[in-house]
Amino acid sequence: MKHLKLTHLLAALAILALAVFAAAACGDDDEDTGDDGGGTNEIAIMEPFGRATLDTASAYFTIKNNGDTDDALIKASAPVADMVGLHEVVTEGAETKMQPVDKIDVPAGGETQLKPGGLHVMLEELTQDLKVGDTYTLTLEFESGLTMDVEITVESYTADDGMDDGGM
Repeated sequence: MKHLKLTHLLAALAILALAVFAAAACGDDDEDTGDDGGGTNEIAIMEPFGRATLDTASAYFTIKNNGDTDDALIKASAPVADMVGLHEVVTEGAETKMQPVDKIDVPAGGETQLKPGGLHVMLEELTQDLKVGDTYTLTLEFESGLTMDVEITVESYTADDGMDDGGM
């Protein structure tokens, strides 16, 4: 009789352990979505690519906000560069130059393009050479708290790139 009670106790403990494991596995993982429960914030990165010169690189992509709240890209980092910043190319009179920006806004239900000759992520003080075909991970941080990794593939420059902002 004692053996039967011990078997039941062990079975009950096993069931309890499985229930706890199942509940943890089905839990909501806010870190991946950036959703703090206060609204939907569904950011998607489309068509990422990069360009590189001998000492700098730039990353481009479209940020699509499928959510119902405005958001903004506020920071980027990559293991291939010691300095990573958000930049834009602007024309003032006859002069075209690149300048840093504090953030890149992405309106609710809209999208923002980072492209050659415009908004982009600038990587300086590269820690390794980047050549056409190489890939690296770019970590993006948003105002909403969302952090996401994007794989960037280095492509060659083309005639329609506009300004060569990768070499500035």
